[in-house]
Amino acid sequence: MLPPGRQEVALRVWDLAIDSTGGYVYSRVVLAGCSAVVTTLFLTLIGVPYPLALGLWVGLVSQFIPTVGTYLAGALPVLIALLDEPVSAVWVLLYIVVYQQFENMVLSPRITARTMALHPAVAFGAVIAGGAIMGPIGSLLALPAAASVQSLVSIYLHRYEVIASPLTGAPEPAAVPVHEPPPARGLTDPNGPRDRHGGGRSGWVCCW
Repeated sequence: MLPPGRQEVALRVWDLAIDSTGGYVYSRVVLAGCSAVVTTLFLTLIGVPYPLALGLWVGLVSQFIPTVGTYLAGALPVLIALLDEPVSAVWVLLYIVVYQQFENMVLSPRITARTMALHPAVAFGAVIAGGAIMGPIGSLLALPAAASVQSLVSIYLHRYEVIASPLTGAPEPAAVPVHEPPPARGLTDPNGPRDRHGGGRSGWVCCW
């Protein structure tokens, strides 16, 4: 249905979309693993029941359910801790808030930048725009779509070097020094010595 040129472009776009989606899933799995391990250790430390199950719940739900996943993931450990020991519920709530800030500010941008080659600012803006347009599904699909668009732009957009100018701040290219070859050993004046009467050349004189 498509001419050969269009088929090549369509296949390239498809490959980029698959790579971007794979990078997104990989980044979510890594973040879910980190969240599950840290949450399990914290719940074990303060004595909350079922720390492993609650840690896995927090890791999976917070990463794979956009927008409301963080609240759903944190609500269950807080409820379990409240039923067991009210003071522990306060510590769990404090931990959930602090860890989510650390994940959003430090952990998630770095992992996303490595697995999807996507700038953190672009990732944040894409999630906000996708959530505003399509809700939770838009937030879930925003990062793969943004990574695909960024890859297409980087492939088909020509990039040029910045010229050296005080306005751009680009340094001028350094001059390459030119080394003159040393004179040949044992040769005198190339015009040759003259005779004592100021006549013509008497020939080359070589000193060995």
